[in-house]
Amino acid sequence: MGFLKRNLANAITLFRLLLVPPLAVLILRAGEDTTSRKVGLLLFVMAGLSDFADGQVARRLRIVSEVGKVMDPLADRLLAITVLASLTAAGLLPLWMASLIVLRDATMLLGAPLYGLFDRKGRARIEVHWTGKLAMACLFMFMTIVILLGNRHEVPALSLTFFIPGIIYSYASGYIYIGRFLYQIRRGS
Repeated sequence: MGFLKRNLANAITLFRLLLVPPLAVLILRAGEDTTSRKVGLLLFVMAGLSDFADGQVARRLRIVSEVGKVMDPLADRLLAITVLASLTAAGLLPLWMASLIVLRDATMLLGAPLYGLFDRKGRARIEVHWTGKLAMACLFMFMTIVILLGNRHEVPALSLTFFIPGIIYSYASGYIYIGRFLYQIRRGS
């Protein structure tokens, strides 16, 4: 298997990471400039599609790597947190809404290294639960609608149809992941 084929999924994830800085700048300008809004939306959708693509490539080509297992969720969290912070700074999203999403993501980001400390032999990996995937899909749609239709200090009503279930599934998946984490700790000791 060639170098490119072995690292294709990681290259797609790296592409997503590289989209984060220009996306932040474009979203910060989205409230004042329709071109920035449109290009920002395009980059955000590309980033979302790349998240789907890297997972598909890794599974279909059977090239799941340890680097990818760390880099992919990190890229997801970094993208989401950056977009939410930018939307908030641009006045397109209230701080409390962004905080609800970021709080759960920050907990997951902090919990992953903690889990690694308890599972030094790599005995088990906490698998992604369907509630986490559904939460990400809902929150991706929520952020897409806010980027597309948001006005300063006014969240589009349509976006709430994705925000509410996204938050519910997000916290449900967080509860499930914490439960699995605690189970793995008890099992390992």
